[in-house]
Amino acid sequence: MVPEKQRPVVDIAAEGMADEIQRQPQERAGAGSFMDYAMPRAGVLPFFATDISRVTSSTHPLGFRGGGEGGITPSLGVIVNAIVDALAEFGVTHVEMPATAEKVWRAMRAGRAAGAGGIEAR
Repeated sequence: MVPEKQRPVVDIAAEGMADEIQRQPQERAGAGSFMDYAMPRAGVLPFFATDISRVTSSTHPLGFRGGGEGGITPSLGVIVNAIVDALAEFGVTHVEMPATAEKVWRAMRAGRAAGAGGIEAR
């Protein structure tokens, strides 16, 4: 297990599927504490393994590479594309982040109602 490589993936999974600022009528953020905030927990994520590739950079004089961004860079695209791929049979072609359960459900219903004609969920 490589926690320093897994944490960015988990953070981005939360951003891609749940992290949304809810505004109240008084223009205050709706999450008053961490109890109201969409924080990723191990029980809601599948197991995944990470690996460290020890390849030096050809563009840095000492061969250094960035340390913590490897999990962040591709994760959002992977998550949203996987959701859109899973909803293709419903005619969904785009889901706006965060792809909350409600947005996915609405996209599925809109796709069914439109007869799989290419729905974008916002």
